[in-house]
Amino acid sequence: EKTAYYSRPVKITDSLGRTIKFDYDKYGNLKTVTSHRSQVTSEDTSSILSPLTSTRYVYDKYGHLTSVKDPLGNKLVYKYGKNGVLEKIIDPLGREVFYKYNAEGKVKNLTDAKGNSTSFEYDINGNLLSMTGPYKNAVKFSYGTGSCPSCAGDNLSALTDPKGNIWKFNYDQYGRLTQTANPLGHTKNHSYDKMSRLTEVNVSSANHLPLTTIHYTYDALSRIIKKEVSATNHSPPTTIHYSYDAVGNLLSVESPDSQITYLYDALNRVIKTNFFSNHSPLTTLHYFYDAIGNRTQMQTPWGKYDYTYDALNRMTSITNPQSIKVSFKYDAAGKRTEKSILTSDLGLLTSYKYDKSGQLLNITEKANNKVLSEIDYEYDLNGNIINKSFYSTHYPTPSTLSVRYRYD
Repeated sequence: EKTAYYSRPVKITDSLGRTIKFDYDKYGNLKTVTSHRSQVTSEDTSSILSPLTSTRYVYDKYGHLTSVKDPLGNKLVYKYGKNGVLEKIIDPLGREVFYKYNAEGKVKNLTDAKGNSTSFEYDINGNLLSMTGPYKNAVKFSYGTGSCPSCAGDNLSALTDPKGNIWKFNYDQYGRLTQTANPLGHTKNHSYDKMSRLTEVNVSSANHLPLTTIHYTYDALSRIIKKEVSATNHSPPTTIHYSYDAVGNLLSVESPDSQITYLYDALNRVIKTNFFSNHSPLTTLHYFYDAIGNRTQMQTPWGKYDYTYDALNRMTSITNPQSIKVSFKYDAAGKRTEKSILTSDLGLLTSYKYDKSGQLLNITEKANNKVLSEIDYEYDLNGNIINKSFYSTHYPTPSTLSVRYRYD
């Protein structure tokens, strides 16, 4: 690959000779991106560009990004205050998130689309000290230098949840994490080599009894080539070996009883995977891609799977070897709203509904337009599921079941 630039990149040419060109306005804001497949543009670019292949960016006179419109016309809007800080984001569905800041420019309050508010407090170094949610239940953070005198007290030393449970963290003189301890007293210790590569992880119980040990071995390019996992059940250690090609692609993974090998194309995409059991071949999978890297087909010994995508590169359908097609639809915010399965004798449709903050509210499954089942979800102000209701018309008889959840 090669890049031509003057302060900012203006052209990138890949190994297949394909180019991506960049253009900027007089303030240095990215204005257009043109590739062999599509064009991404700012708002003041010529309107002759196809709306199916362009993403539009709009800036205000201060250089702040004010909106992004994707190839499907979905628009994300950013609103700023007098001092230029971001105050509001409006997603394509009209849902709003509000931000307030302290004197140092740190976010002190965030209000989501449902009106739930979360507040934040910081120390003099700008480290987050507490995060208080809608129930006024705070998560607290503590900092220290530990064994690292040059860390200026910025290493997280403890995290306390709203119930008073504490997670602890220790560091060495170089600021590397050496130990974590959970509220139950279980610890995880980390060791490093002279190049700061993780070489060993030891997990112990609250009684300091060893549970699991993992060793890592690296090659000259700092790639993991061996992982040894030892447990306390007196079973032999499990050793996994890894190999790579000259550009860093993973070529093989080998454990005591199974092996996987990979083959890549010129763009470093996996085009073939071989599976073995005790070095005896099991199966081989072949993969094919479109111009921008989306997988369009997978060939297997039992048939092929075809995949399609929309202008935002979201998967829109999968067709299996039996010609059964599964299709997907999305809302303007990118959430999946429908999943349909079409066969010669059955049309199965699964639909999804969300609340203003994007939490899943309902899943409804229909067959030939008749409801088979529904699942409804309820949440607390922290976003935890507190109730899940199941309704079925067919198994074993029409019935309703509710499951309630409680949290400590």
